Amino acid sequence: MMAFEYGGDDYIDSRDLIKRMEELNDTYESLNDQVDFMAEIVNDYAEQIEEFENEGDELPEELWDRAEQADVDHKLALEALDEFVTSEEYDELQELIRVDKECSLYAPEWEDGVTLINIDKFTEYTQQYARDIGVASDDETWPYTCINWDEAADELAMDYTTVEFYGTTYLYR
Repeated sequence: MMAFEYGGDDYIDSRDLIKRMEELNDTYESLNDQVDFMAEIVNDYAEQIEEFENEGDELPEELWDRAEQADVDHKLALEALDEFVTSEEYDELQELIRVDKECSLYAPEWEDGVTLINIDKFTEYTQQYARDIGVASDDETWPYTCINWDEAADELAMDYTTVEFYGTTYLYR
C-alpha cells in the first residue's frame, strides 16, 4: 500500500515519483549518516579510554559519561534506522527505485516528466489523445460514434511500455 499519494491512480507524473523517491532517500541517507557519525564518536571515545587504560592513568569520569552518552545516542540512531527500514516508507522507497530504474531505461525524458497511464483508463486516454491531435471530435455524432475505441487503444498501446506499480499496470512512453 502506498504511504503517499501521487496525484491519483489514473495518471501519475514521473516527476512526482522522482520527488518522493528523493525525499525518502534523503531520509534514509540522513539516518545512515547519523549512525555512521555516532559510530565514529563511540570509536573515538573507546580509543581515548584505551589510551588512559594503557598508560595506567585514572579515567576522568566526564570522559566515561560522554562515552556512555555517545553509546546511547548510537543505539538510538540504530533504532531509528531500523524503524525506517522496516516501515512502509522504506518499502515505498524500494518500489520507487525499481520503477525509476525500469522506466528510465525506456523513457529517456523520464526526469523531465513522463505520464504513467493506468491501463484501465487507457481507452479514455486514447479518446482524449485523438481529440487533442485533431483526428477525432468532441462531437458525439457520426462518424465518431462508430469508432471502436478499445481497438484504437490496443493499437496505440503498441507504442507504449508497461510497468507495474503497487499492483496496477501503467502504460508510458
